[in-house]
Amino acid sequence: MVAGSEVLGELVLTRAGTPRPADLRVLERAAMVTALLLLFSRQVFDAANRGRRDLLEDLLLGATLADVETGSRAAHLNVDLNVDMVLVVCETPRLRADSEQAAAFLAARKQGLAAHINGVLVMLLPGSDAGVIAREVSTALGRTLGGPVTAAGQAVGLINGHSPGRRHFPQAYAAARSCLTAMLALGRDGQRATMADLGFVGVVLSGGDSRNAFDTDTLGTVLDYDAARGTD
Repeated sequence: MVAGSEVLGELVLTRAGTPRPADLRVLERAAMVTALLLLFSRQVFDAANRGRRDLLEDLLLGATLADVETGSRAAHLNVDLNVDMVLVVCETPRLRADSEQAAAFLAARKQGLAAHINGVLVMLLPGSDAGVIAREVSTALGRTLGGPVTAAGQAVGLINGHSPGRRHFPQAYAAARSCLTAMLALGRDGQRATMADLGFVGVVLSGGDSRNAFDTDTLGTVLDYDAARGTD
């Protein structure tokens, strides 16, 4: 079953022996009806998922949102922004146009958000261990899409002095994308990791401002001590 250039699926006739012309006509009509039902179902799902996609894009791209508005939109989508959260950025099989739909189904089951943003698949899910969540996403999407899924995980930290729902979403998004870039440069396609798993080599390959973040995360306490006491 094909819609445009997209393969929706296959119907297989399992009757023993050579199929009769009537069997083939029934199979062709069944394929057409099934394809129409799949397309209609996708349109319904896309309409329902638009709110999730819009909220995730606003959070990651740094849109100015009031706490009340953010909380109300998240609650309407059955998403709790006050729990520990992990951001996962994925590289999926290029031939699968339904990767965003598969990710959205997975995110909805886990009370999270998913969207295609700037060429990559991004998921925001509840959890505290970025490595574990990235592995779960890679495995689940790989099984659904029938190909390797490279996944980079990053915990989303809280903004000091704000309510639990206020987090460093843009920073976590940038870090996860840097991690994914480094993984692909290292030839780790189809694997899952965090920047901590890659070490400083991953930071160098990722480019951008990740090196400063790596220094802060690794030596932050020592640097703060030196700054407070004028030592080196």
